[in-house]
Amino acid sequence: MNSTRRMPSIRRSLPAAIAIVAVLAPAAQAITLEVGAVAPLPAARFSAAAATLPDGRVLVTGGSNLGQHATSWIYDPAANTWSVTAPMPAPRADHAMVTRSSGDVLVFGGIDATSTATDTVFRYTPGTATWSTLSVTLPEARKQFGAAALADGRVVINGGSNAGGFVVPTRLLSEDAAAFSPGATSPTVANSKCTTLKSGTALCAYSDGSTASYNPDSNLWTARATVGFAEGPLAPLPSGAALFLGGAPSGGGAATPMIRSATLTASTWTTGPSLGFDAWKSAA
Repeated sequence: MNSTRRMPSIRRSLPAAIAIVAVLAPAAQAITLEVGAVAPLPAARFSAAAATLPDGRVLVTGGSNLGQHATSWIYDPAANTWSVTAPMPAPRADHAMVTRSSGDVLVFGGIDATSTATDTVFRYTPGTATWSTLSVTLPEARKQFGAAALADGRVVINGGSNAGGFVVPTRLLSEDAAAFSPGATSPTVANSKCTTLKSGTALCAYSDGSTASYNPDSNLWTARATVGFAEGPLAPLPSGAALFLGGAPSGGGAATPMIRSATLTASTWTTGPSLGFDAWKSAA
């Protein structure tokens, strides 16, 4: 039996056709970087969203650059190519996107063409490459918030803001995507990025530099170690740890290219090598 373990990677494509790949080496529990040329995005974007499809390809949607966009692209890592797929039903940026255990992709909220926070939920079906607008809507319009797909098919929505300020309630989308229910209130109320760890726990990083984890079985949040940076991509690793890539200092200042990693049992985030570029408002 082949015991070779495939290393995960987090890629970000830039207009200059540069990709940075952050890889966790399980034996040494150290982060190393592989740098190489990757096909650039068809157009420059920030505040876009990315999600891995069941077949390993990556869907990238929306984002801003001289306005908000509805465009959707798919990256094929085997062929190192981008292709155009059907656009979202409407332009979105600062939205949240997840791939559920069922294989479909859901896009929540975000800002529209007028930069107003929205409450819509779009669904992308990879098998037919089509979008639809669900009848269910977020109980509160949100932008710059986090979403994490849970193993039972539900999705947890946390953090973010709208015209009224930061949004407090945590929401859970049902497995059939028909309704939202209340979830426990998180320790931090701020803009957020969320991901799902190997354990099934959701981890969120906030714009004040704090982090918290959500246990879907107990419906409880737990405050975790402060990462110190904000609005950079957050990604899971097969070891059960998480990577936080770049972002801006939570107290203000220039964006940083620093990588940090942590496990839920760690009291601190460990600093890794530099990405070589800042990842503020990028997607992973």
